[in-house]
Amino acid sequence: MPHMGGKETLLQLKARFPEARVLISSGFSQEGVKEGFHKYGALGFIQKPYRKVELCRAVAQAIGDAQRVCE
Repeated sequence: MPHMGGKETLLQLKARFPEARVLISSGFSQEGVKEGFHKYGALGFIQKPYRKVELCRAVAQAIGDAQRVCE
């Protein structure tokens, strides 16, 4: 992103829309990214590259839709 990093984007998004459900996607190491963004309000993390079924599961988990079938 040319003007803001992921953390700044997340903070501004949550400040403007506190109820927003945010799922982080990154090609960087999951450990550093996942732990850092969770404390700022992100509901989940998905490592790039990912398959469509992995994205479906991550989104379902983030929105609390445990009944969703992702095949």
